[in-house]
Amino acid sequence: MMRNLRIHRLVARGALAVAVLVTLAGCTNWAPVAAPVPGAGTSSSPAPDLPTPARVALPADEVTVVDSADPITASLAVSATLFSSAPVAFVVPAGDDQAAELAAVGAVALGVPVLVGPAPPAATAGANSSASPEPTQQPTMTPSPAPSPPAESSAHADSTEAEFTALRAELDRLQVEQVATVGTNDPADDRAHPWAADWTKQLTGQAREVHQLDTIPQAVNGFVEDWPGQRGAGVTGLTAVSDDSPALIAAQATARAAGGQAHVSTADDPLLTATVMTAVRKDRATHLLAIGDVFAADAAGGMALPWKFEVASSGRQLPGGGGQWFPGHTLVGLYGTPVTSALGVLGEQDLAASLKRAETMAAPYRALTDTTVVPAFEIIATVAAAQAGGDGNYSNELDVDTIFHWAQAADDAGFAVVVDLQPGRSDFLSQAKQYQKVLMLPNVGLALDPEWRLKPKEVPLKQIGQVSAAEVDQVSEWLADLTRDNQLPQKLFVLHQFSLKMLQDRSTIDMSRPELATVIHADGQGSQPAKQETWRALHVDAPPGAFWGWKNFIDEDHPMLTPEETMSGVRPTPNLITYQ
Repeated sequence: MMRNLRIHRLVARGALAVAVLVTLAGCTNWAPVAAPVPGAGTSSSPAPDLPTPARVALPADEVTVVDSADPITASLAVSATLFSSAPVAFVVPAGDDQAAELAAVGAVALGVPVLVGPAPPAATAGANSSASPEPTQQPTMTPSPAPSPPAESSAHADSTEAEFTALRAELDRLQVEQVATVGTNDPADDRAHPWAADWTKQLTGQAREVHQLDTIPQAVNGFVEDWPGQRGAGVTGLTAVSDDSPALIAAQATARAAGGQAHVSTADDPLLTATVMTAVRKDRATHLLAIGDVFAADAAGGMALPWKFEVASSGRQLPGGGGQWFPGHTLVGLYGTPVTSALGVLGEQDLAASLKRAETMAAPYRALTDTTVVPAFEIIATVAAAQAGGDGNYSNELDVDTIFHWAQAADDAGFAVVVDLQPGRSDFLSQAKQYQKVLMLPNVGLALDPEWRLKPKEVPLKQIGQVSAAEVDQVSEWLADLTRDNQLPQKLFVLHQFSLKMLQDRSTIDMSRPELATVIHADGQGSQPAKQETWRALHVDAPPGAFWGWKNFIDEDHPMLTPEETMSGVRPTPNLITYQ
């Protein structure tokens, strides 16, 4: 069962919006080849009173989110979360990625934070390297009144002062005695920028000195080597995850300086990529720090981040890697049921041959997409029947252990599986619960086929069935809770549709649960013009967040699309493709 993880989101304060923190995974691009060692300088007379090492602690909550992309806000929030004191801090101007990367090396070596200050004035940046051009016309002799400062300049000055105030407050809280600025000197000629003097004035305190370091590795390494103090003991069990924005370099470095493992990803959901999940599992982390506005929606969603952290820590990944299906995967599968060949190609051969055939079907798609192509089975577990049967529901439920055996073999082969329900006069939730054992496998999702959802006096093949949005939501809530509570990766939730009335009030279907990737699967058959018309009609007023599936009928389509035609001629490109 899922641990009772608490999530903490930092609230906005003053002029700076401080947000929430989460785990990073991947590789950072600023780690030094060989970090300098503090106190390794050549000075023969060390200071008699050695600086007290920085003090750090794990966040109070297992999951902390800093959901800001602003470099100043993020750096201050991470520092405040992890550090209670530091004898020294590195400070860099916002927007100077080179300075941030150099400061990160020094901060990690000393075990101290990197903070970000206001961006330099655009008008004076680079003034050391460019001379004013000669005027091309004689100036007019008519005097002009001095212009008033534009409103934008006044607003910028107010913002800059607020940023310096927040920065000084953090330096004071940390009891920083020495500030090492990187980026205040022009790397072209090693002279201080015109605005550097104001920076020094703003950062200097009663018991605080400012050192302006050249923006070169030798200057940072020299500062570290000459530092007389020792690196403090870092925390254990912390993983920090962020997107790859350069604005977050300082925040990432501070997490590493505190002893955490920091990981960076380019994905829209950094925590559920294969690389990050593998790293989090290896870290054996107990606490997650999520950094960046990419986590804003997760932070607002309450339990989304704790679930993702649990999944990443569990080591359970989807076929093809990672913890979510789309947009990184394309599924290509066989549809049918193991007990008969009459309902699709899945039942035309035994299990071993079906695995081989599914791989053969999927193989051509790998050259047609940049996504990871995963073979799949869509197994009809409950089959609509012409006779009422002993339970009177006009649906034959296949043996759970038989379906489990096929699903387990598919999992071992790296295949996805979808359990398909044709409930007759039963309901989808009751039948789904019968196959909970199968759905507990990390590769198995669920499909609802409303064509075969009957009203009390209806029988199969006399009409096209339908299901209400409320019943769909009942099933999705149950399946999402099952996924979350058992630390399972995201599950496919497939809704079959070829007629608009099959999904009643479709626009109101809840697709907000991150534990599910909801797919509307267009499974009409016939001529390609007719299928394309159905495809377009189904996309009108589709619920936001839906993914899409396309079915190729081997015998009934005229003609059946080739893999190349499926990927190039069906728009939007389907995420799930099945063969019947």
